[in-house]
Amino acid sequence: MFDQVFSDLHSKIPEIRMVGVWGTDGLELEKYVFAPLEVDVDFLGAEVADIITKINGIQPATESVKVKLVMDDGWLYVFRLTREFFLIVLTERSVLNGRVTFYADIYGPRLKEIL
Repeated sequence: MFDQVFSDLHSKIPEIRMVGVWGTDGLELEKYVFAPLEVDVDFLGAEVADIITKINGIQPATESVKVKLVMDDGWLYVFRLTREFFLIVLTERSVLNGRVTFYADIYGPRLKEIL
């Protein structure tokens, strides 16, 4: 479903280890793993869903939510696509923050169209 978008995003940011779309219910829609991971991505997605659900409960909720978390050996980026779905991007530490945000902003509308 998101094959082309994930592939395009990875070609622009080769430091991406994993990219995926989850629902706020904690269920994964689709993910691509580009490099070996030492983290349980399914559990991580469910925990991030809980965080995004809590952010959604804040009134008034902003339209754009972006979260960056430090992992042991990389960065975890979370971008809310809609109130029900969010994008997770797990990268190496060498990636430039602005680059990830820039391309997430570019590819976000394409992901929303697919949803």
